[in-house]
Amino acid sequence: MKKIYLSIIADEKKYLFFLFLVAFLVRLFLIQNNSFVFRWDQARDAILSRSIIENHDLKIQGPSASGTQDQVYHGVLYYYLIAPLYTFSGGDPRFVIFVLTLIFSTSVVPVYFLTKSFSNSKLTGFFTALLFAVSVDTASIGTWLSNPIMALLFIPFFYWRVWEIFFLENKKHLWLLALGLGLSHQAAISSLYLFIPLGFSYLYLAFQKRNLIVFTLKEYLLLISIYLVSISTIILSHYKIYQAGIFKISTFTGVITESSSKLENLPNILELYLKKIQFNLIPQSSLISLIIFLPILIYFIKKINFKQRIFYSIYFLSAFIFLFLHYRNSIHSLISLSVVILIPIGFLLKEIALNFKKTIFSIVLVFIFLATHILKSAEFKKQGYALYAVDQGYFFNEKLELMNKIFNISGGNQFSISTFTIPYGHNTTWAYLFGWYGEMTYDKKPLFYGPDQRGIFGEEYLEMAQNPELDHFTIYEPSVGSYESKLRVDFTYNQDKIGQVTEKFNFGTIEVEIRKSNQNS
Repeated sequence: MKKIYLSIIADEKKYLFFLFLVAFLVRLFLIQNNSFVFRWDQARDAILSRSIIENHDLKIQGPSASGTQDQVYHGVLYYYLIAPLYTFSGGDPRFVIFVLTLIFSTSVVPVYFLTKSFSNSKLTGFFTALLFAVSVDTASIGTWLSNPIMALLFIPFFYWRVWEIFFLENKKHLWLLALGLGLSHQAAISSLYLFIPLGFSYLYLAFQKRNLIVFTLKEYLLLISIYLVSISTIILSHYKIYQAGIFKISTFTGVITESSSKLENLPNILELYLKKIQFNLIPQSSLISLIIFLPILIYFIKKINFKQRIFYSIYFLSAFIFLFLHYRNSIHSLISLSVVILIPIGFLLKEIALNFKKTIFSIVLVFIFLATHILKSAEFKKQGYALYAVDQGYFFNEKLELMNKIFNISGGNQFSISTFTIPYGHNTTWAYLFGWYGEMTYDKKPLFYGPDQRGIFGEEYLEMAQNPELDHFTIYEPSVGSYESKLRVDFTYNQDKIGQVTEKFNFGTIEVEIRKSNQNS
């Protein structure tokens, strides 16, 4: 059996392709039958990215960062990545999520090279990347039609370069460190916390050299230049909205520094770490995952050398330090944590397979891991549950079924829609979907009866109706809190004025009412 292992790792290119294929197939299974989240954020991104090519409207500003009142933005790279995909497909999100899933299944590559270099073991790298490929946690992020999907590739790449440069003192391709950092910031602005591991790693090398100057002047200039170029659009966009009086420095520093009581947030941070451990180990149970992970971690720490312990500690604790200084229940800050959780597991599997001469046992453990994660992913898919969605529901397949039902009921007649949406009053999602899908599939679009959409994303996709049509459909997205529930009561009251409900349908968490309008003129 050991010979089989050695033959597997003899050709890196072949088994890297195998790892990529496993990751892609797992993600393909998750998005099969259009099972991916598509809500306001995705519709906004589709509209803005399409305008880059179709309207020659170049962008420097990326998606808005949540919790910043539209004053802080992610990088624009994501829009330039999806723009040609949307334009080529005629605006079809199914094509876009397929290609993104394909592209970012390559995230197993930097995970493999990081782990291989860190552990000095191809087999540890192989095991870790394999676990990473099928993990419920990483598969969920890897099928997210949003900018954080890019961080799944860029952040492990950044840590790989940190290890090589500051701990192995390998300055070959030094510029890739700055590029990895900049691309990570393009993917998620909260990845600015990566300056924490970068700073600690720099200090480690400086201590080893007994000199704070660890690079030549030319190398410093190279790093700074590459980094500034890679984040130039972020700097420019925030400068422009600062000039417009929208962006305030206090808002930006608040994202980094402000928080409630630090000790108050400790249980929340530990809960986030526990959740991360659970969905990278035994997704069915957080307690079992913790019981398994802690002794493995202790064994791993004992077996590695001092340099490895320093790097691992920096990697493991950087997000913790950031969240302790400024707590936010944000997946962006923990995307890379999957790798650092899985490295000790991959290390143990290698030890069992080679050093303990229990190869079959290690294979059994791998299959148990694969089974638990694939079963959990299948369970989430069946339930229509998205691990990192802010609100549940909003799956694309449900929206397609809904639109097909409405178009079939309306026949060839003109009809109108009203929508209860989150955010309230923004018809962005349905304007985009009915505008794109209706025109492509049925060669017609509904009219929108509701609040004025001028200045709201998607205003150009559906024509406003002065009065509801005879065939009128009311669409309700799920309300998630008491405030939204109150808004829904008011919305329904106004809809009842249109006409009587003749029939109701449910598509997952989305409700549809058919009304015969008494206001049509």
